[in-house]
Amino acid sequence: DILIQAGSILTDTAQLSTGSFGQGNAGILFLEADSISITNGSSLQSSTSGIGNAGTVLLNSKGNVEVIG
Repeated sequence: DILIQAGSILTDTAQLSTGSFGQGNAGILFLEADSISITNGSSLQSSTSGIGNAGTVLLNSKGNVEVIG
């Protein structure tokens, strides 16, 4: 699991991911902030290539959530 808590979160060409490549489930990607901006081709993902389920991507913001480009 990945948990990021901050006053604000800005990603710029970033890739944040959880994954499972064997047997088992992928983890949770959780971002929590007053504002979240995902920009310039950034990606948030959870995947699996084996037996199991992809994880969950959660965004929790008290303010704005922007997804641009």
